[in-house]
Amino acid sequence: MVTFISHYSSNDPNSQAPISFSTPTNGAPATIDGQTATAQDPTVVLSFADVSGMAVGMAVSGSGSIPTETTVAEVDAQKNTLILSKGLTSDFL
Repeated sequence: MVTFISHYSSNDPNSQAPISFSTPTNGAPATIDGQTATAQDPTVVLSFADVSGMAVGMAVSGSGSIPTETTVAEVDAQKNTLILSKGLTSDFL
C-alpha cells in the first residue's frame, strides 16, 4: 500500500488540507531498465491498476521501503506506472 499526498504552497491556516489517498501496487517494484537494482539503477518504478490522481511532486509514503521526502518524479498513464524521486530501500512495500 502506497500513500500519496498532494503538495500545496499556501501558508494560509484557513486553506484546505492537502489531498491524500492510498492505493495498492499492481506488481513488483522495478528499476528503470528492468534489471537488478544497483546504486546507479535503484528500484524506483511502481505499477498500479490506475494512476489517475497521481501527479509529479506528490509526496509518497506508506512503508519502511520508501525513503523520507520521496516524491513522484514521473507518471506514465499509458503504462500505469510512476517513477519515484528516490530508490526503495527494499523491494517489499
